[in-house]
Order: sequence, then C-alpha cells, then structure tokens
Amino acid sequence: MENGTIINYVKCNKELTYNGIEWNFKDPNYKIQRAHLLNAIDEIQKCVWWLVEFHKPNRTMRNVKSSYGLKFYVEKFFGEYVSNGSFVAAVELLRMNYRCYEGDPNIYISFNKNRLNEYRKKFFNPRG
Repeated sequence: MENGTIINYVKCNKELTYNGIEWNFKDPNYKIQRAHLLNAIDEIQKCVWWLVEFHKPNRTMRNVKSSYGLKFYVEKFFGEYVSNGSFVAAVELLRMNYRCYEGDPNIYISFNKNRLNEYRKKFFNPRG
C-alpha cells in the first residue's frame, strides 16, 4: 500500500490516533497522538502486510481478538514496536469488519482460532 494512500486515509479519519480510536477530540493529548500516527506510516505498512499474510476471519464475529492483543503478534514478527493505532488504521484501510465500543481505543476483529494457534506455534514456540 502506498504511503500517500495511508496518509490521506489517516488525515480523513479524525478518530484515529497513535493509541487507537479516540472518542474525545477535546482530550489534551489528541493532537499529539494524531501527529504520532501520521509519523508512523512504516508501522501501519507492517500491520497491513501482517494482516494480509496471516489474517483469516471466522464466518461470524464469535472469536474476536482485540487490536491491542494482535499488535503484539506484529511486533514479534518484525521485532519492532507497533502502536495500537497503527494496527487499527491497517484494519480500517483493508476494510475489514470489526467491532468497537464507545470509550474503548481498541477494535475487535474476527480471527480464526486454528489459524492463530498455528501462527503461535510457528512464531512464538519454534521448538513445539
């Protein structure tokens, strides 16, 4: 995905911040967190790549995982920090289905349990 596409998307979606979804635009840290996200295009690119490569949704929204929990998989894979907001932006850019709850900076996406377990075995427990 091109950097310009990501930057334009983030600029047009005011709820996206480095921490995730911001519900209170009057929060004193809102502008700072927006600026951080606009400077994290490389993180968003990594999340997009990881989701395209490894995400397999369930048919329903039963086995949902939080953006905050899944960002750690991306960090482990690339060996670098990734913000929750970068992961959220990637999910939105890819137009994936998700749930969100007012006041919660995280989003929740359907992730096939078997696929996630296979991933854990391959990348988190190389001996097993």
